Formats: sequence, C-alpha cells, structure tokens
Amino acid sequence: VKQDAKYILAALLLLSEEIDVQIGVDHSGEKKRLVIKSKTCKGKKFADVELYTAGIDPATNLRIDSIYQSEVEEIVNFCVRCKDRIVLRKAPAFVMPSSQEAFDTGDFLNSLEFLMQTYIYHFIDSLTEYASFVEAVHELLLDQMTEEEKSKLLIGQSGAEEEQQAAIDQYNIGNASSNKKSQIFHKLFLSEESASASMKYITSFCDLVKNRTEEAAFSFWKESA
Repeated sequence: VKQDAKYILAALLLLSEEIDVQIGVDHSGEKKRLVIKSKTCKGKKFADVELYTAGIDPATNLRIDSIYQSEVEEIVNFCVRCKDRIVLRKAPAFVMPSSQEAFDTGDFLNSLEFLMQTYIYHFIDSLTEYASFVEAVHELLLDQMTEEEKSKLLIGQSGAEEEQQAAIDQYNIGNASSNKKSQIFHKLFLSEESASASMKYITSFCDLVKNRTEEAAFSFWKESA
C-alpha cells in the first residue's frame, strides 16, 4: 500500500501543476482499481491497486473486508477536472503567490496547488516517507518527457542561477508542452550545486522552528532574576 500511496500522492501533486499524469479508475474488472500508467513505456504501471479496504460498514455497523473507497475516486476525478480549467489557473484567487503582497491576501488558499500540498502533508509521517514521495514525483515527471526533453534538462543543472534560467528560457521558447514540464521540473528540483547554495535559507527556517518548539516545551519557564 505504501508503494502505491507514494505514486498516487505524486500524481496528485503533478496534476495540480498541470502535468497530464495518466491516473484514473479502471471500471472494467469485478472490482474498481486505481491505475497510474506510464506515458512513455507501454504496459508499465506505476500503481494498480483495488479501491477497497476492510473496516466497519456504516450502514450495518458490521466489519466487512471490501468497503469501497469512493473518496479516493472523487479526489482523483476532481484533480483531473481542475487540471484543464483555465479559470482556476488564471484568476488571482486560484494562483499561488509570487510576491509578499499576493501572499498577504490569502487568496492562494483557494488554489489547487495549495490544496494538494496540504492534503499530501497529512499523509506523510516521516522523513523516509517524504524522501520516497519526492523520488516518486521525480520518476513520474521524467516519465512524461521524451528522451530529448530529458537531455535538455541538463542545461539547467549547473552554473549560476541566472545562467540556468537563461538556458532554460532559451530551450523553452516555442515549445509549450516542453516548456511547462521543464518549468515544473526546475520548480520542484535543484541540482546539488544549487541546493547547497540555498541551504542557508532552509537552515535559518529550521533553526526558527527548533527554537519555537523548545520554547513551547517550557512555556511557563521564566529566567530568574
């Protein structure tokens, strides 16, 4: 289940970023199945899981082995529908903030990206699970690309940030599909060189969280005179 869950969450994240992941519910068999298919490798499936689980039937209050998880299908269908809704991508109330002013309005709370990030947050309980989820996102996103598109990603994996962006922009001109996938890839992932330069921001944030946590543990502590 964990193996399937990481790909399902990864697919939902990429759908919220307008990446056309092939995820859906298969109704052809005796039991419905949630399937994530590879775009570039025919016959390959990243996930193929029955949408049933054991539990208490709310109608009879009896334990049964096959309760249909209808909410999973609803969430997947919702994300697939929203992916192509132009109004949800262009209206200010549905866009992630790119400035302090936009953040202060709080409108981004209505965006599909924020909704999915919050949903995923509640499912990941450990650093190991998070690392596994990130790997699944990387794998699914690369699966959406041709070999040429993947090779072009290397142009933005080293060098100064300005040079990276210039190289990416030059490649993306005139290629809307590759443009989107490339943008999302560089939005979600950094090269090791770039990541090390950005650690100073993450370290400061982690220090803040650590200090607040330590203070919360001793909320009634007061330094003696």
